[in-house]
Amino acid sequence: MQFNKQNARRYGRRGGLAAQAKKARENFDGNARGARLSQELKAFEDFENAESGIFDGFEMADFKEVKRMEFYNIKQCAADLAQADYIEELSKPAIKHFRIFDKRDSVIIYALNVRGAMQALADRLRVRGDDRCAPNSVDLRMYSDGYHSKTAHYTDADELTAEELTDVETDELNAALDWVETFSREMSKEFWYMVEWGNGYDERTAAVYNLLSYIQHENKTPDGMPEGVKNWIFTVYPYMAKVVATDIEREQDRRAQLKAFYAAYATIFENSLRFNIDMGFYNEKPGGLAEKAALDFVSTIKYNRFSVREFEAIVNYLNAHFWAYYRPGNPNNYQKNYTLFFGRESSVVLYIEAKFENDVEIKKTIADLKRIARPDEIGIESEMPTWDGKRRARLRLWWD
Repeated sequence: MQFNKQNARRYGRRGGLAAQAKKARENFDGNARGARLSQELKAFEDFENAESGIFDGFEMADFKEVKRMEFYNIKQCAADLAQADYIEELSKPAIKHFRIFDKRDSVIIYALNVRGAMQALADRLRVRGDDRCAPNSVDLRMYSDGYHSKTAHYTDADELTAEELTDVETDELNAALDWVETFSREMSKEFWYMVEWGNGYDERTAAVYNLLSYIQHENKTPDGMPEGVKNWIFTVYPYMAKVVATDIEREQDRRAQLKAFYAAYATIFENSLRFNIDMGFYNEKPGGLAEKAALDFVSTIKYNRFSVREFEAIVNYLNAHFWAYYRPGNPNNYQKNYTLFFGRESSVVLYIEAKFENDVEIKKTIADLKRIARPDEIGIESEMPTWDGKRRARLRLWWD
Protein backbone atom coordinates (compact mmCIF):
# COMPACT_ATOMS: atom_id res chain seq x y z
CA MET A 1 0.00 0.00 0.00
CA GLN A 2 2.82 2.40 0.89
CA PHE A 3 4.48 1.60 -2.44
CA ASN A 4 1.29 2.26 -4.39
CA LYS A 5 0.67 5.54 -2.58
CA GLN A 6 4.14 6.85 -3.33
CA ASN A 7 3.92 5.84 -6.98
CA ALA A 8 0.46 7.34 -7.26
CA ARG A 9 1.81 10.71 -6.10
CA ARG A 10 4.64 10.57 -8.63
CA TYR A 11 3.03 8.95 -11.67
CA GLY A 12 -0.69 9.22 -11.04
CA ARG A 13 -3.11 6.59 -9.80
CA ARG A 14 -3.26 3.48 -12.00
CA GLY A 15 -5.97 1.61 -10.17
CA GLY A 16 -5.82 -1.09 -7.48
CA LEU A 17 -6.57 -4.79 -7.59
CA ALA A 18 -10.29 -4.23 -7.90
CA ALA A 19 -9.82 -1.96 -10.92
CA GLN A 20 -7.49 -4.52 -12.53
CA ALA A 21 -10.01 -7.30 -11.94
CA LYS A 22 -12.80 -5.20 -13.51
CA LYS A 23 -10.63 -4.52 -16.55
CA ALA A 24 -9.82 -8.22 -16.85
CA ARG A 25 -13.54 -9.12 -16.77
CA GLU A 26 -14.26 -6.63 -19.52
CA ASN A 27 -11.51 -8.11 -21.73
CA PHE A 28 -12.30 -11.76 -20.93
CA ASP A 29 -12.75 -13.96 -24.00
CA GLY A 30 -14.44 -17.17 -22.90
CA ASN A 31 -14.02 -18.90 -26.25
CA ALA A 32 -10.29 -18.20 -26.41
CA ARG A 33 -9.76 -19.38 -22.85
CA GLY A 34 -11.74 -22.54 -23.51
CA ALA A 35 -9.69 -23.29 -26.61
CA ARG A 36 -6.46 -22.70 -24.71
CA LEU A 37 -7.54 -24.98 -21.86
CA SER A 38 -8.50 -27.67 -24.36
CA GLN A 39 -5.06 -27.47 -25.96
CA GLU A 40 -3.36 -27.68 -22.57
CA LEU A 41 -5.48 -30.65 -21.49
CA LYS A 42 -4.79 -32.46 -24.77
CA ALA A 43 -1.05 -31.81 -24.46
CA PHE A 44 -1.07 -33.15 -20.91
CA GLU A 45 -3.08 -36.20 -21.98
CA ASP A 46 -0.60 -36.84 -24.81
CA PHE A 47 2.26 -36.58 -22.32
CA GLU A 48 0.56 -38.98 -19.89
CA ASN A 49 0.09 -41.57 -22.64
CA ALA A 50 3.48 -41.12 -24.32
CA GLU A 51 6.15 -43.80 -24.15
CA SER A 52 9.00 -41.72 -25.59
CA GLY A 53 9.95 -38.17 -26.45
CA ILE A 54 11.42 -35.15 -24.65
CA PHE A 55 10.93 -34.68 -20.92
CA ASP A 56 12.36 -31.53 -19.31
CA GLY A 57 15.32 -31.48 -21.71
CA PHE A 58 15.90 -35.25 -21.71
CA GLU A 59 15.22 -37.47 -24.68
CA MET A 60 13.57 -40.41 -22.99
CA ALA A 61 12.91 -43.97 -24.10
CA ASP A 62 10.22 -44.45 -21.46
CA PHE A 63 8.18 -41.76 -19.69
CA LYS A 64 6.26 -43.95 -17.30
CA GLU A 65 8.56 -43.64 -14.30
CA VAL A 66 10.51 -40.49 -15.14
CA LYS A 67 7.53 -38.16 -15.06
CA ARG A 68 6.90 -39.16 -11.44
CA MET A 69 10.51 -38.55 -10.36
CA GLU A 70 11.39 -36.06 -7.70
CA PHE A 71 14.37 -34.01 -8.83
CA TYR A 72 16.15 -32.27 -6.01
CA ASN A 73 18.85 -29.67 -5.93
CA ILE A 74 22.49 -30.07 -5.03
CA LYS A 75 22.18 -28.40 -1.68
CA GLN A 76 19.59 -30.97 -0.65
CA CYS A 77 21.80 -33.74 -2.03
CA ALA A 78 24.79 -32.53 -0.01
CA ALA A 79 22.64 -32.48 3.10
CA ASP A 80 21.44 -36.02 2.49
CA LEU A 81 25.00 -37.23 1.94
CA ALA A 82 25.86 -36.01 5.42
CA GLN A 83 23.15 -38.14 7.03
CA ALA A 84 23.63 -41.51 8.71
CA ASP A 85 21.54 -43.23 6.04
CA TYR A 86 24.29 -42.63 3.47
CA ILE A 87 27.00 -43.97 5.79
CA GLU A 88 24.89 -47.07 6.36
CA GLU A 89 24.37 -47.44 2.61
CA LEU A 90 28.13 -47.73 2.06
CA SER A 91 28.18 -51.01 4.00
CA LYS A 92 25.82 -52.73 1.54
CA PRO A 93 27.02 -54.89 -1.40
CA ALA A 94 27.73 -53.00 -4.62
CA ILE A 95 25.31 -54.82 -6.90
CA LYS A 96 22.77 -52.17 -7.92
CA HIS A 97 22.55 -50.21 -11.19
CA PHE A 98 21.11 -46.69 -11.47
CA ARG A 99 20.20 -44.14 -14.08
CA ILE A 100 21.25 -40.63 -13.08
CA PHE A 101 19.38 -37.69 -14.59
CA ASP A 102 21.54 -34.57 -14.49
CA LYS A 103 19.62 -31.42 -15.38
CA ARG A 104 22.71 -29.25 -15.48
CA ASP A 105 24.09 -31.13 -18.46
CA SER A 106 20.78 -32.55 -19.72
CA VAL A 107 22.24 -36.05 -19.80
CA ILE A 108 21.43 -39.52 -18.51
CA ILE A 109 24.33 -41.46 -17.00
CA TYR A 110 24.40 -45.03 -15.78
CA ALA A 111 26.05 -45.86 -12.46
CA LEU A 112 26.84 -49.57 -12.32
CA ASN A 113 27.59 -51.78 -9.32
CA VAL A 114 26.97 -49.22 -6.62
CA ARG A 115 25.53 -49.65 -3.14
CA GLY A 116 22.60 -47.29 -3.45
CA ALA A 117 21.16 -44.11 -4.92
CA MET A 118 23.17 -41.75 -2.74
CA GLN A 119 26.46 -43.37 -3.68
CA ALA A 120 25.47 -43.13 -7.35
CA LEU A 121 24.78 -39.42 -6.94
CA ALA A 122 27.95 -38.82 -4.92
CA ASP A 123 30.03 -40.56 -7.60
CA ARG A 124 28.42 -38.42 -10.28
CA LEU A 125 29.17 -35.23 -8.38
CA ARG A 126 32.75 -36.31 -7.80
CA VAL A 127 33.34 -37.09 -11.48
CA ARG A 128 31.90 -33.72 -12.49
CA GLY A 129 33.99 -31.94 -9.87
CA ASP A 130 35.90 -28.87 -10.98
CA ASP A 131 38.38 -26.71 -9.11
CA ARG A 132 37.21 -23.67 -11.06
CA CYS A 133 33.93 -23.22 -9.25
CA ALA A 134 31.34 -20.53 -9.23
CA PRO A 135 31.09 -18.60 -5.93
CA ASN A 136 27.84 -20.36 -5.07
CA SER A 137 29.05 -23.88 -5.84
CA VAL A 138 28.42 -26.54 -3.22
CA ASP A 139 31.54 -27.89 -1.49
CA LEU A 140 31.47 -31.68 -1.86
CA ARG A 141 35.12 -32.43 -1.14
CA MET A 142 34.22 -34.37 1.99
CA TYR A 143 32.58 -36.99 -0.21
CA SER A 144 35.61 -37.47 -2.45
CA ASP A 145 37.28 -40.86 -2.86
CA GLY A 146 40.78 -39.72 -1.99
CA TYR A 147 41.84 -39.34 -5.62
CA HIS A 148 39.69 -36.29 -6.23
CA SER A 149 39.91 -33.34 -3.85
CA LYS A 150 37.73 -31.06 -5.89
CA THR A 151 34.65 -28.96 -5.31
CA ALA A 152 31.77 -29.97 -7.52
CA HIS A 153 30.93 -27.23 -9.98
CA TYR A 154 27.24 -27.31 -9.20
CA THR A 155 25.16 -24.47 -7.84
CA ASP A 156 22.28 -24.74 -5.39
CA ALA A 157 19.79 -24.60 -8.26
CA ASP A 158 21.28 -27.48 -10.28
CA GLU A 159 19.20 -30.62 -10.00
CA LEU A 160 19.68 -34.33 -10.45
CA THR A 161 18.16 -37.60 -9.34
CA ALA A 162 18.83 -41.34 -9.55
CA GLU A 163 16.50 -44.18 -10.53
CA GLU A 164 17.33 -47.81 -9.80
CA LEU A 165 16.97 -50.21 -12.71
CA THR A 166 14.20 -52.77 -12.40
CA ASP A 167 15.01 -56.39 -11.65
CA VAL A 168 14.38 -57.32 -15.29
CA GLU A 169 16.62 -54.51 -16.55
CA THR A 170 19.34 -55.44 -14.06
CA ASP A 171 19.32 -59.08 -15.18
CA GLU A 172 19.42 -58.09 -18.85
CA LEU A 173 22.26 -55.62 -18.31
CA ASN A 174 24.30 -58.05 -16.20
CA ALA A 175 23.91 -60.75 -18.85
CA ALA A 176 24.97 -58.32 -21.58
CA LEU A 177 28.06 -57.20 -19.64
CA ASP A 178 29.05 -60.80 -18.85
CA TRP A 179 28.85 -61.69 -22.54
CA VAL A 180 30.92 -58.66 -23.57
CA GLU A 181 33.65 -59.42 -21.00
CA THR A 182 33.85 -63.06 -22.11
CA PHE A 183 34.07 -61.97 -25.76
CA SER A 184 36.91 -59.58 -24.95
CA ARG A 185 38.90 -62.13 -22.94
CA GLU A 186 38.71 -64.63 -25.79
CA MET A 187 39.30 -62.25 -28.69
CA SER A 188 41.50 -59.33 -27.58
CA LYS A 189 44.71 -61.22 -28.33
CA GLU A 190 43.57 -61.93 -31.90
CA PHE A 191 42.83 -58.38 -33.08
CA TRP A 192 45.50 -55.70 -33.21
CA TYR A 193 43.08 -52.82 -32.57
CA MET A 194 41.70 -54.24 -29.31
CA VAL A 195 43.03 -52.99 -25.98
CA GLU A 196 44.03 -54.81 -22.83
CA TRP A 197 42.66 -53.59 -19.54
CA GLY A 198 44.82 -51.60 -17.17
CA ASN A 199 46.32 -48.10 -17.19
CA GLY A 200 42.98 -46.28 -17.30
CA TYR A 201 40.73 -49.10 -18.52
CA ASP A 202 39.15 -51.51 -16.07
CA GLU A 203 38.29 -54.92 -17.51
CA ARG A 204 34.66 -54.07 -18.21
CA THR A 205 35.40 -50.75 -19.92
CA ALA A 206 38.13 -52.36 -22.04
CA ALA A 207 35.66 -55.10 -23.02
CA VAL A 208 33.07 -52.53 -24.12
CA TYR A 209 35.72 -50.70 -26.14
CA ASN A 210 36.78 -53.96 -27.80
CA LEU A 211 33.23 -54.91 -28.77
CA LEU A 212 32.49 -51.51 -30.32
CA SER A 213 35.90 -51.47 -32.00
CA TYR A 214 35.20 -54.90 -33.50
CA ILE A 215 31.83 -53.72 -34.82
CA GLN A 216 33.42 -50.64 -36.42
CA HIS A 217 36.49 -52.36 -37.90
CA GLU A 218 34.78 -55.52 -39.12
CA ASN A 219 31.52 -53.79 -40.06
CA LYS A 220 29.48 -56.51 -38.40
CA THR A 221 28.47 -57.80 -34.98
CA PRO A 222 30.26 -60.83 -33.52
CA ASP A 223 28.84 -64.23 -34.36
CA GLY A 224 26.56 -65.51 -31.62
CA MET A 225 26.06 -62.16 -29.91
CA PRO A 226 22.72 -62.32 -28.03
CA GLU A 227 19.97 -59.97 -29.07
CA GLY A 228 19.87 -56.86 -26.92
CA VAL A 229 23.57 -56.73 -26.02
CA LYS A 230 24.33 -54.02 -28.56
CA ASN A 231 21.38 -51.86 -27.41
CA TRP A 232 22.43 -52.06 -23.76
CA ILE A 233 26.06 -51.26 -24.53
CA PHE A 234 25.20 -48.23 -26.67
CA THR A 235 22.75 -47.04 -24.01
CA VAL A 236 25.04 -47.40 -21.00
CA TYR A 237 28.31 -46.45 -22.75
CA PRO A 238 27.30 -43.88 -25.41
CA TYR A 239 30.63 -42.07 -25.14
CA MET A 240 32.63 -45.19 -26.00
CA ALA A 241 31.44 -45.18 -29.61
CA LYS A 242 32.94 -41.69 -29.92
CA VAL A 243 36.21 -42.89 -28.40
CA VAL A 244 36.38 -45.72 -30.95
CA ALA A 245 35.55 -43.34 -33.82
CA THR A 246 38.33 -40.98 -32.69
CA ASP A 247 40.82 -43.85 -32.54
CA ILE A 248 39.86 -44.97 -36.05
CA GLU A 249 40.55 -41.44 -37.30
CA ARG A 250 43.98 -41.64 -35.66
CA GLU A 251 44.57 -44.96 -37.37
CA GLN A 252 43.91 -43.28 -40.72
CA ASP A 253 46.44 -40.59 -39.84
CA ARG A 254 48.94 -43.28 -38.86
CA ARG A 255 48.42 -45.11 -42.17
CA ALA A 256 49.15 -41.87 -44.05
CA GLN A 257 52.32 -41.34 -42.00
CA LEU A 258 53.51 -44.89 -42.70
CA LYS A 259 52.80 -44.48 -46.40
CA ALA A 260 54.97 -41.37 -46.49
CA PHE A 261 57.64 -43.15 -44.42
CA TYR A 262 57.89 -46.08 -46.83
CA ALA A 263 57.89 -43.78 -49.86
CA ALA A 264 61.09 -42.27 -48.45
CA TYR A 265 62.28 -45.75 -47.49
CA ALA A 266 61.94 -46.90 -51.11
CA THR A 267 64.11 -44.02 -52.29
CA ILE A 268 66.82 -44.94 -49.78
CA PHE A 269 66.58 -48.62 -50.73
CA GLU A 270 67.19 -47.83 -54.40
CA ASN A 271 70.07 -45.45 -53.76
CA SER A 272 72.00 -46.85 -50.79
CA LEU A 273 73.86 -50.14 -50.65
CA ARG A 274 74.44 -50.10 -46.90
CA PHE A 275 71.72 -49.14 -44.41
CA ASN A 276 69.01 -50.56 -42.18
CA ILE A 277 65.97 -48.90 -40.62
CA ASP A 278 63.76 -49.91 -37.69
CA MET A 279 60.33 -50.97 -38.99
CA GLY A 280 58.66 -50.12 -35.68
CA PHE A 281 57.13 -53.51 -34.92
CA TYR A 282 57.76 -53.33 -31.20
CA ASN A 283 54.82 -52.50 -28.89
CA GLU A 284 52.02 -53.37 -31.27
CA LYS A 285 49.97 -56.53 -31.50
CA PRO A 286 50.43 -58.97 -34.38
CA GLY A 287 48.72 -57.69 -37.51
CA GLY A 288 49.16 -54.04 -36.50
CA LEU A 289 49.53 -51.01 -38.72
CA ALA A 290 53.34 -51.03 -38.80
CA GLU A 291 53.35 -54.70 -39.79
CA LYS A 292 50.81 -54.18 -42.59
CA ALA A 293 52.71 -51.18 -43.97
CA ALA A 294 55.98 -53.15 -43.90
CA LEU A 295 54.42 -56.07 -45.78
CA ASP A 296 53.02 -53.70 -48.42
CA PHE A 297 56.47 -52.15 -48.89
CA VAL A 298 58.37 -55.44 -49.03
CA SER A 299 55.87 -56.81 -51.56
CA THR A 300 57.35 -54.31 -54.06
CA ILE A 301 60.85 -55.80 -53.62
CA LYS A 302 62.17 -58.83 -55.50
CA TYR A 303 65.89 -59.00 -54.94
CA ASN A 304 67.91 -62.11 -55.70
CA ARG A 305 66.48 -64.96 -53.59
CA PHE A 306 64.56 -62.60 -51.29
CA SER A 307 60.84 -61.83 -51.73
CA VAL A 308 57.85 -60.91 -49.64
CA ARG A 309 57.12 -64.63 -49.19
CA GLU A 310 60.22 -65.07 -47.04
CA PHE A 311 59.54 -61.85 -45.15
CA GLU A 312 55.93 -62.79 -44.37
CA ALA A 313 56.99 -66.25 -43.21
CA ILE A 314 59.46 -64.65 -40.79
CA VAL A 315 56.82 -62.24 -39.43
CA ASN A 316 54.26 -65.01 -38.93
CA TYR A 317 56.82 -67.15 -37.12
CA LEU A 318 57.88 -64.31 -34.81
CA ASN A 319 54.26 -63.33 -34.12
CA ALA A 320 53.54 -66.87 -32.98
CA HIS A 321 56.56 -67.13 -30.68
CA PHE A 322 57.58 -63.65 -29.51
CA TRP A 323 54.83 -61.75 -27.73
CA ALA A 324 54.68 -60.51 -24.17
CA TYR A 325 52.42 -61.38 -21.27
CA TYR A 326 53.23 -59.72 -17.96
CA ARG A 327 50.30 -60.09 -15.59
CA PRO A 328 46.52 -59.54 -15.57
CA GLY A 329 45.77 -55.84 -15.83
CA ASN A 330 48.88 -54.92 -17.82
CA PRO A 331 47.88 -52.96 -20.98
CA ASN A 332 51.01 -54.21 -22.81
CA ASN A 333 49.93 -57.86 -22.74
CA TYR A 334 50.05 -59.71 -26.10
CA GLN A 335 52.18 -57.07 -27.80
CA LYS A 336 55.14 -58.11 -29.97
CA ASN A 337 58.31 -58.72 -28.06
CA TYR A 338 60.55 -58.18 -31.07
CA THR A 339 61.34 -55.66 -33.75
CA LEU A 340 62.84 -55.74 -37.26
CA PHE A 341 65.55 -53.67 -38.96
CA PHE A 342 65.38 -53.95 -42.73
CA GLY A 343 67.85 -52.66 -45.29
CA ARG A 344 70.75 -53.54 -47.52
CA GLU A 345 74.31 -54.69 -47.21
CA SER A 346 74.61 -54.72 -50.97
CA SER A 347 71.93 -57.42 -50.99
CA VAL A 348 68.91 -57.49 -48.67
CA VAL A 349 69.60 -57.77 -44.93
CA LEU A 350 67.21 -58.23 -42.01
CA TYR A 351 68.06 -57.86 -38.32
CA ILE A 352 65.76 -59.31 -35.66
CA GLU A 353 65.96 -58.09 -32.07
CA ALA A 354 64.04 -60.23 -29.60
CA LYS A 355 63.99 -61.47 -26.03
CA PHE A 356 64.69 -65.19 -25.65
CA GLU A 357 64.23 -67.53 -22.73
CA ASN A 358 67.76 -68.93 -23.05
CA ASP A 359 70.49 -69.94 -25.51
CA VAL A 360 68.55 -73.07 -26.45
CA GLU A 361 65.65 -70.96 -27.75
CA ILE A 362 68.07 -68.75 -29.70
CA LYS A 363 69.55 -71.80 -31.47
CA LYS A 364 66.10 -73.24 -32.19
CA THR A 365 64.91 -69.91 -33.63
CA ILE A 366 67.93 -69.70 -35.92
CA ALA A 367 67.28 -73.24 -37.18
CA ASP A 368 63.58 -72.53 -37.79
CA LEU A 369 64.27 -69.25 -39.63
CA LYS A 370 66.92 -70.88 -41.79
CA ARG A 371 64.37 -73.47 -42.84
CA ILE A 372 61.42 -71.15 -43.55
CA ALA A 373 63.23 -68.08 -44.97
CA ARG A 374 66.24 -69.67 -46.74
CA PRO A 375 68.78 -66.89 -46.09
CA ASP A 376 72.32 -67.34 -47.40
CA GLU A 377 73.71 -66.19 -44.07
CA ILE A 378 72.15 -66.32 -40.61
CA GLY A 379 73.69 -65.92 -37.17
CA ILE A 380 73.91 -64.03 -33.90
CA GLU A 381 75.07 -60.45 -34.28
CA SER A 382 75.01 -59.66 -30.54
CA GLU A 383 73.71 -61.14 -27.30
CA MET A 384 73.36 -59.96 -23.71
CA PRO A 385 71.56 -60.98 -20.48
CA THR A 386 68.42 -59.17 -19.33
CA TRP A 387 67.43 -58.06 -15.83
CA ASP A 388 65.09 -61.05 -15.41
CA GLY A 389 67.66 -63.73 -16.30
CA LYS A 390 66.72 -64.12 -19.97
CA ARG A 391 68.67 -63.28 -23.13
CA ARG A 392 68.29 -60.43 -25.61
CA ALA A 393 69.82 -61.22 -28.96
CA ARG A 394 70.18 -59.58 -32.36
CA LEU A 395 70.02 -62.02 -35.28
CA ARG A 396 71.21 -61.24 -38.80
CA LEU A 397 69.71 -62.72 -41.99
CA TRP A 398 71.22 -61.92 -45.40
CA TRP A 399 70.19 -63.01 -48.88
CA ASP A 400 72.97 -62.99 -51.50
